[in-house]
Amino acid sequence: MAPQADPVLEEIPITVRSPNLAGWNGPIVAPRRFEISGNAVSNAVVTISDANGVVLATVQASASALGDWRTSVSYPEDAYTNQTIVITASAPGWADGRFEQSFKLYPPEIADASITTPVPGSTFRGTGTLVNVPFTGTGLPGAQVTVYAYPFAGIRRADLDGDQESTILKSTTVAADGTWAVDFDLPAKGYSFSAAQSLPEPEGSPYYPYRGISNGLEFRDIFVVSSAAGTLPETGANDQVLSATAMSLMALGLVGMIVASARGRRKTA
Repeated sequence: MAPQADPVLEEIPITVRSPNLAGWNGPIVAPRRFEISGNAVSNAVVTISDANGVVLATVQASASALGDWRTSVSYPEDAYTNQTIVITASAPGWADGRFEQSFKLYPPEIADASITTPVPGSTFRGTGTLVNVPFTGTGLPGAQVTVYAYPFAGIRRADLDGDQESTILKSTTVAADGTWAVDFDLPAKGYSFSAAQSLPEPEGSPYYPYRGISNGLEFRDIFVVSSAAGTLPETGANDQVLSATAMSLMALGLVGMIVASARGRRKTA
């Protein structure tokens, strides 16, 4: 009697319900720690690894027919930006299942660039429609520094609510000696400014597009006045008086009054 062939086992189907890993393969990136969940088969052992076989998490699926599973995975701060997650599942009576998906991690966090000048509260005066405002600072050699200027004095990071279209920005590369400089030609009004730096990587690098990125300095205020303008456009008040008033309010810790005023002006602009 001929021996019977081993039965062909069905492969365990693996699905990932959350997060949308495919959606993290473009401009949206993954945090370095996140919760992941999906389905396999009843009581399957689910193992999550990186492309090199390093196990990130192991979890057992529920006993239900859906085989629900949920766990968290963490990547070290120096892990490559570009990753491939590998999920395998095993259970008696089934052939092992396998799932792969490439995605991008948020770049490693690096130190903020510093702004040397202008100091917060500086006033720049000119005679033309636009006044030149130079910025200087320090950063990591080779890093890209981007300076953001919002045309509303008193803005802070917690106040940003979709006004990014109002941002004026300029970027430059930090020199070998760790210094950088950019300048803006700005119309007369108050501004909030910040700076962030990043370490760009060429396409093809496992860290592409950035080896590291900073969240950016807290916003600070400067004021631009011009004899050609005569008044600050968003208030109609005298330039020198408004600048002095704004500085007094900040000194008293009443920045919120400036923010509310700035928001009211920009919503009606």
